[in-house]
Amino acid sequence: MLTLVQELVTVLGLEDIVLSFDIVKKTCQIIIESGNDYVIAVKNNQPKLHRHIQHIAAIRKPTSRIVETEKIRDRFTTRTVEVFHDVNGIDPAWTGIQSLIRVERIGTRKGKKYHEIVCYISSLICTAVVCWGTTN
Repeated sequence: MLTLVQELVTVLGLEDIVLSFDIVKKTCQIIIESGNDYVIAVKNNQPKLHRHIQHIAAIRKPTSRIVETEKIRDRFTTRTVEVFHDVNGIDPAWTGIQSLIRVERIGTRKGKKYHEIVCYISSLICTAVVCWGTTN
């Protein structure tokens, strides 16, 4: 998958697009060097980066924040999207990071409660509305 993404960006000469998926540091660099941007999900396979985003979210006020509530069939969700532009302390090998994004979802699915938090990094300097529109 990573090789395919790297080839897609370099071989096809894609420019001015935003890529959104799970990737690693080298792919960030290739995306930025090709003139594109990214929004990347940060999961537990990148524990240091994931912890850093959670820490920033706990101690800093977000640059931008939106809260949305939706009801679709048997699912009720309240979603909070927070964007932080404090990227100090992040490994510079994560090329191009401009925004840290934290999305919290609380709700019910088929009558069962759920709570999840997903973190993202982005090479865009964005607001919660723009970032959520890109990752959604």
